[in-house]
Amino acid sequence: MAFLDFVAWVRDEDTTPTDIRAVNVVARLLTELRHRDIVPDLPDTTFLLYGENTVPITRKPKPFPADILQAIDALIADQSALPRIERLILRLCRAVGPRSSEALTLARDSVTYVDGRGYTLEYFQSKIQDWRRVPLPPNLGRDLVAQSQWVADTYSPNCPWMFPYAGKSPRSNPIINPDAVTPWPYARFNPFLWKVYQRHGIVHSSLTGETLTGPQLHRFRHSIATGLLNEGWSQYEVQTFLGHKSPTMMQAYAEINDDTLRDKYLEFINRSVDFHGRAVEPMSTDNLNVERLRDRFIRSTLPNGFCALPEKQKCEYLPSPCLSCSFFRTTPTFLPIHIRQRDDAVRELDLARADGRQRAADVHEKTIDQLNKIIDGLSQAPRVEGTHVDN
Repeated sequence: MAFLDFVAWVRDEDTTPTDIRAVNVVARLLTELRHRDIVPDLPDTTFLLYGENTVPITRKPKPFPADILQAIDALIADQSALPRIERLILRLCRAVGPRSSEALTLARDSVTYVDGRGYTLEYFQSKIQDWRRVPLPPNLGRDLVAQSQWVADTYSPNCPWMFPYAGKSPRSNPIINPDAVTPWPYARFNPFLWKVYQRHGIVHSSLTGETLTGPQLHRFRHSIATGLLNEGWSQYEVQTFLGHKSPTMMQAYAEINDDTLRDKYLEFINRSVDFHGRAVEPMSTDNLNVERLRDRFIRSTLPNGFCALPEKQKCEYLPSPCLSCSFFRTTPTFLPIHIRQRDDAVRELDLARADGRQRAADVHEKTIDQLNKIIDGLSQAPRVEGTHVDN
């Protein structure tokens, strides 16, 4: 039977990605057998061409829940919680998100320092067969340089690894590692770190209900990517920072970021009132365009609310108080400020009337009327649980 017939037989409706990968492994084995003249007479029908048995890939980035990430940060900050080298590896993963295997096999000379530019990490990414160059936080950079010197003093200046493994039974390949030194193996570092997590209660998220099944170091990359997007980095900038070759993963990160922005905006808009004190009509989720929101949603924070004027439009109300501006938005968070403003306006109104300054009195009356509308509207707006406004 031709190999393609075998592939067609495997790829039925019950086929899993594991089955497809197994076929590709067999195809690679057959190719090697003929290429190395072990079985030179294998016919062409036993081979696959590129693209003939593709494995569908679904990108599902999964950043750490916020409380898990906070607990890991606390663990890193506690110098007594981890041995120095293992803590340094975790700090590296948390700061710049290298893949686990790349962090553990980091070359000893991978960190450089340049005056005026600081520390830089450069290493080869085996997954995509390309180099990654990324800036390091100053403290982490200094500690990695110190670690490199420690390795040279402790093992040998010829030791190639930033993090040599010196466990109970370090395995050594005398050809690859003539100095009998190996890097930290993932199969040992992963369970070691997981035991540390368990000992410190980093196993369950109270925010999402998720239970961790291991340290999942790769999720630091996902957390860093979504965090940078939330900070306003472009997809291309994040792609470059993480060393991705294609934008595919960035698009998956961006979907998470857009969902976060959508939720934040809907939470804001559902609790907002305008300068008339009327609740702002929520935007349809189906029509919500996040890029448009970034342009529309609030470039200016006011002492008592926000300005929703699109960034590129000219403000016609700039000489006037924001209380008369149709782009003004506010929430119950600012209710005490509005009440204080109204009380101040009432006092100014009394003084203006007492002095016979009618025009000033008219202005204060209008201000008080506007503030009353806003206060009444905010008093009826839904509040976030746990907040309290004292009138």
